[in-house]
Amino acid sequence: MFAAMKTRLGLALLSGVLLVAGGATAAQAKGPQLKVSVVHATKAQGKKDPALKRVQKKLEKTFAGYKSFKQLAKHKFTLKKGGPATLKLPNKQTAKFNYKGKAGKNHKVAVTIGKNTFNLRIPERRLFFQAGLKHDKGILVLALYLK
Repeated sequence: MFAAMKTRLGLALLSGVLLVAGGATAAQAKGPQLKVSVVHATKAQGKKDPALKRVQKKLEKTFAGYKSFKQLAKHKFTLKKGGPATLKLPNKQTAKFNYKGKAGKNHKVAVTIGKNTFNLRIPERRLFFQAGLKHDKGILVLALYLK
């Protein structure tokens, strides 16, 4: 009888250890939340987009040659190691965000658009821009924010 109780206790402890280890693996595989605003920047004068109120000045400073900024889309993803988050862009291309892990205060994200892959180190809780794709007499700016 004592041996049977000992075996059951051992199995219960092993199940608990496996459950905790499995939970840790799932938590490790889950990455940060990525917010992406797809912005169209043009050199022509235009009205300020109220959706960009919080980042308007940073856009104007970073992209000084452009006069008009309009948010075309807004997306939110939870990144996971080994699985890309995919986003259809207005210029008919696809952007894939592949989470590679964390390096210090930065997150490593590989962004693939068409045949080009950009290995980025994006700071946590700071706005980061990836830009340059031509679109409708201007460029597309991907405003990225990780938390």
